[in-house]
Amino acid sequence: MDIVFRLAINLKLNCMQKNTIIFTLCFVSILFSNGLIAQSKGDAYLNKISAITMINQNSEERPDIYAKSITYLSDCLKYFPSDHEAYFYRGVAKMSLNKNSEAITDFTKAIQLNSISPFINAYYNRAICKIEVKQYKEALKDLEMVKKWDPYTKDGIYTFFGKCNFYLGNVDEAKKNVDQAIKAYPNVNDNYFTRGLIKLRENDKVGACEDFTKAKQLGFKKNIEAEIKAACN
Repeated sequence: MDIVFRLAINLKLNCMQKNTIIFTLCFVSILFSNGLIAQSKGDAYLNKISAITMINQNSEERPDIYAKSITYLSDCLKYFPSDHEAYFYRGVAKMSLNKNSEAITDFTKAIQLNSISPFINAYYNRAICKIEVKQYKEALKDLEMVKKWDPYTKDGIYTFFGKCNFYLGNVDEAKKNVDQAIKAYPNVNDNYFTRGLIKLRENDKVGACEDFTKAKQLGFKKNIEAEIKAACN
């Protein structure tokens, strides 16, 4: 902050003008330190902290918050190009904006840079993004890594195992996966949607109708009216 005062003092201005200059320069300095403009490694690091906080506290999932976080983290990475945490959280923000291919790139970079131990959350999120872009075989590899290194996710992860196996044609395995996921988490709408697809393929329209309806009741985000119509009529 010394430079702010020295700039004002060295100018041959009257007292009121000097105070105005000091106030303006202090305000700009605060903007820098709050992460709006990174002028140094310190500012870039503050950008990262601000972005992570915004992402973690964005319970309303506002797109503008995610977009701002991406800007902050990209700014941070100019100064810290090997910061795996910045890549990870930028991936989270992109994933939240359905920029799944870009998110996969960031999660991959985070995994590569964090070579000391498996970056389980990055593998997990990358798997979900790969499912969204229909890379089911590659997603299964990431899910196997999560299953191996993080036993606490073993039940929840079967939601995604079930999706991958269904779309890869492994229907019997998908059925086991989804039934295990529903047993552990009976209120996850994705599980009922996938099980509905399985039952529809098996010509169990009554069961499929029940599962699609349950998925919708639990807040399934995508439009599934076509599936409900195929099963329930």
